[in-house]
Formats: sequence, structure tokens, C-alpha cells
Amino acid sequence: MVRLGGILQDLVVYDVGDHLSSEPCTPFVYNETSFLSFDGGCLGMERWDALNQFFMKRGVSVAFGLNALYGRPKSEEVKHITTPWNPSNTENFIRYTRDRAYPVIAWELGNELFGDSVIGTRVPAALYAADVKKLRDIVDKLYQDEASKPSVVAPDMMKFAPSLSQSELAIFMDTLGDGVVDAVTRHIYNLGIGLYGADHMINDIRDPVVAAAEEENYKTLQSLLKEYPKTSAWVGEAGGSAIGGMEGVTDVFISAFWYLDQLGTAAKYDNQAFCRESFVGVHYALVDLDFNPNPDYYGY
Repeated sequence: MVRLGGILQDLVVYDVGDHLSSEPCTPFVYNETSFLSFDGGCLGMERWDALNQFFMKRGVSVAFGLNALYGRPKSEEVKHITTPWNPSNTENFIRYTRDRAYPVIAWELGNELFGDSVIGTRVPAALYAADVKKLRDIVDKLYQDEASKPSVVAPDMMKFAPSLSQSELAIFMDTLGDGVVDAVTRHIYNLGIGLYGADHMINDIRDPVVAAAEEENYKTLQSLLKEYPKTSAWVGEAGGSAIGGMEGVTDVFISAFWYLDQLGTAAKYDNQAFCRESFVGVHYALVDLDFNPNPDYYGY
């Protein structure tokens, strides 16, 4: 399975059907003063068709990250979203995808907008649950005649901390009930962003105390989801060190020890998917730009 998504997915407009005049379908343009440092963001259907031809030829299934901020204010000043999600553009996109039998096996709503958000903008738990219910209704309606339908996945949360994310997640799940969301997904970058250098990060990879701290998060999520047997846990994104990884750590063999520990822990606590960040590019890619494998590939 390949996950398509990430921090910019909540800016992307799908160039299909009608979409809001306030959400023009224009290419990404870097602008450091804009929300997430980009203006625009458009996925044309010609490109979507080409991607899916590639996936189908190689037997790849896809988990696609949807824009959860469509029709909502987007700026660095907006810290708490209070307006509802507009699902119209998403519904048209999912219908287009379904009609062509493209291999999307999961629709994920939003990226790091929940709990202890690192991008600043947050969607409160009850409102996020209402958004997910809209997506569930769309998937159930559009795939009602299909032999199987894609999973609905959310909230791709970051920094699972009992002081905030745990309580938020409990509200989220209590509002949804069991089976509305098929998988709860979170991101793991427990090695931080390398503020103290490569040697410090390498020591953290080998430190059982660091590993045990992350294991507590797995355990907490498993405990919560016991109340919701139709909902599984996913690791939706993981790379050890956030924001591109660290050269000389997450792109060399030592990174395999981090991945092996996380893969084993994820399996121990019944996680059904583990999405490596990323396939290509930056310092935690599975392969480099010349498609040479990262040395930790052999552990993964």
C-alpha cells in the first residue's frame, strides 16, 4: 500500500466537478508568508489518471489523504477551526475515482489537524467527528453497489500525548461511535527534529527509555480502541525524525534499528498498517533519487 498525502494535502483542490470560487484550482506556488508556506494546490484529473495507471500496472493499492480544510479559513492566524467542512469537492473526486475503479482502498481525512497539532491549526474533536461522518456517508453512498468499499481513516494525529491527544481522541471516538471510522491513524516522530545533533539522535535510537516512552502511546491507543472493536489502529506516517529526517542518521543503517523496534511494537499492539515516510526524497526515504535503496531498507 502507498499512502498519498501529508502536510500539504489540506490545501489541495481536485479539478473535477464544481468547486468553490474561493478555492481556485491553481498550481502550488511557494510563498513563505502563506499558510504552510504555499499558495494554491491543484490535482488535475489527467495527473490522477496517470498515477493510477502506474499503480494498477504494478499492483499497488492506495490510501489517499483528503483535504479536510476545504471551504474553511486557512492562515497562520487561524488556530481553532469552528466552521464545518465542505465535502462537495471531495465527493466529486471520490465519485470520479470510483467510476474508474482506481485502486484506492482507504480515504484519509486531514493531516495533523487534531490533538497536539504541529502546524498550529486545529479542528476540535467533536467537529472533526462530524466531518468524518460526512465522509463515511459519501463512501457508503458511492460504494453501496460495490463488492467492497474503501476504509475511512482519521485523524492522522501528531504528538500523541495523554495530556491532550488522548482526551481529544476519547471525545472523537465517543462522538463517532464504533465502526464509523475504520482506522485511527497517528504519526510517529519520537526522535524529534535533531536539535541536539546526529550523535544525540543515534543515542536515542539505542536508548530503551526512548523506545519505552513511545510504547506507552501504542498501549494507550490499544486500550482506548478496545471499546471500539470495529476500529483498528494504523501508524499513518513514521520516519523517526520529523521534517525530512537527519542526514547521517535516518538515511543510514542505524535507522533500521529504529524501524525494527517500531514495526515490532506496532505489531504487538495490533496496528494493522505501518506507513513509512517516505518512498523517495529527503533523509528518510526508502530509496534515493537514483532509486538506490536506503541501507535501512534491508531491515524494513
